[in-house]
Amino acid sequence: MRSGLRTAAREPLTFAFRRSFDAATVEDIVIRKGYLAAVTFSNGEGAEFMGDGGTWRVRRLGEDVPRKFFFE
Repeated sequence: MRSGLRTAAREPLTFAFRRSFDAATVEDIVIRKGYLAAVTFSNGEGAEFMGDGGTWRVRRLGEDVPRKFFFE
């Protein structure tokens, strides 16, 4: 089951979604403004992160989340 767009803090992740990351690798990463980042994984999913100077928190997960970062 693919969501397309998830807000990690609000929607529980399904077992199938979590399992899709078992053998996934990072394919691309972009960091903008020093505190926003996006990653694409080999399983077709993506993640958007926000940094606070010491830690990175997942903001959203899903297959179309980071597209805007790679085409700006």
